[in-house]
Amino acid sequence: MCGGMAFASMFAYITATPFVYIDYFHVRPQYYGLLFGLNIVGIIIGNVINTRFVGRLGAMKIISAVSFISVAASLAVAFVALTGLGGLWSIVVCLFFVVGVVGLLSANCTTELMHRYPRNAGAAAAVFGAMQLALGALASLAVGVFHDVSPHGMGIVIGVCGVLTFAGRTLVLRSHAAPVKV
Repeated sequence: MCGGMAFASMFAYITATPFVYIDYFHVRPQYYGLLFGLNIVGIIIGNVINTRFVGRLGAMKIISAVSFISVAASLAVAFVALTGLGGLWSIVVCLFFVVGVVGLLSANCTTELMHRYPRNAGAAAAVFGAMQLALGALASLAVGVFHDVSPHGMGIVIGVCGVLTFAGRTLVLRSHAAPVKV
């Protein structure tokens, strides 16, 4: 749930931002790509940070820390989307952190699953990948259901995804402490 819901928040972002940025905030379509590209930079930075620290800290510590960043940024997106505080740039900055940590969570959650089920590591990774895509599809559907001319639907869906990411973190930490039954 931790890595899957983080992935779902990215799908909500991908689904909603063209409408939020272009239709609501009147960003010119040719500049949308630049705003979208900022989040790609965030993902790259997150992955570079992961490669520098995962060997020293381990995947579980990174999952724990980064899921906190994810929930804080997701709730910030929800807050600024619902209140309008800070306008476009507050949403852009908050989304940078929401999307930027997706790679760290996905990679480390996959690693932990593969370590947890070494006999079925490939199957565990495949199920996780399928779950990410399914949750992403559900998040995109939810954005569509809540869509209006405002960023409210995006904020609500990303906020919920962030809270569920953090709840998944708690489950990951508990399951990591429990013995594996294969």
